[in-house]
Amino acid sequence: MRPNRNNNRLSGILVIDKPAGLTSFDVVRQIRKLLGVKRVGHTGTLDPMATGLLLLCINRATKLVPFLQAGEKGYAGRMILGLCTDTDDITGRVTAKKTNYDLNHEEIIQVAAEFVGSIEQVPPNYAALKFQGQPAYKLARRGEKVPVRVREVTVHELTVTGIDLPGVSFLARVSKGTYIRSLVADWGRRLGTGACLESLKRLTNASFTLNQAVTLHEAKALAREGQLADRIIPEAQALSFMPAVQIPGILVQTVKTGQPLPLNRLESFKPQPGPVRILSPETGLLAVYEYDPQAEDERRNMSLTPLRVLGQP
Repeated sequence: MRPNRNNNRLSGILVIDKPAGLTSFDVVRQIRKLLGVKRVGHTGTLDPMATGLLLLCINRATKLVPFLQAGEKGYAGRMILGLCTDTDDITGRVTAKKTNYDLNHEEIIQVAAEFVGSIEQVPPNYAALKFQGQPAYKLARRGEKVPVRVREVTVHELTVTGIDLPGVSFLARVSKGTYIRSLVADWGRRLGTGACLESLKRLTNASFTLNQAVTLHEAKALAREGQLADRIIPEAQALSFMPAVQIPGILVQTVKTGQPLPLNRLESFKPQPGPVRILSPETGLLAVYEYDPQAEDERRNMSLTPLRVLGQP
């Protein structure tokens, strides 16, 4: 597909099924070239060894990244008991190995259930998290100490789907910021064997599933036929998990300039806390606003206030 000057007006979400061996940025770079666009961002890094769903936000839709990042993510994975590495996955340097252990299947399942809920987690040393502007993995590769930063995350589901020791397969559904590598390492420690992640596939992200994804091979074929842009999901549809507010034309300029929307001018909106899509029949998604009934400012309490105004494509 030849770059087209009109392609930089494309905007929306492209769902990719990432192969193993590529970084998330490798995928971003390839799609940017295939579409001939300048701005492409993803909504959550997948490690090179991981596969599956990667949401790419095209051009103006990069402003939606924070809202899509905040959604739950679902994974299918497999861990190896008795094997510990410095990266908490199979690609790392082995730091400990244990072959003699006595575990029954019920113990493995029971310990998995103990992680469901809000938990404290320490991200792995080899992670994209930044400390003083430096990614943690760069510090770790230089042998520098990575600061320990405990974070609270939520594990909505951790289900064992198969056990063929030393391998354990599982499904996980987790909140933003959860590291499956760290979850596996903690699971192994709790079992007394240690563990590392052998494989991982992201199945869902917010309301998106792998059924909507194209592989890089398919993306290249579609680009050659000039059809890749047809797979881009419109912005308003991408945020379909949010309530929608349709505004009349007279309020469009109010939204474009980032001004509050008084509730008494929004007859169709039933006040509810959280972000909402602001839609115009003529131009589609204009912005994401929010309603905060607890706001101390009375004007804010009686209005929708802007979180992100999209502007022109």
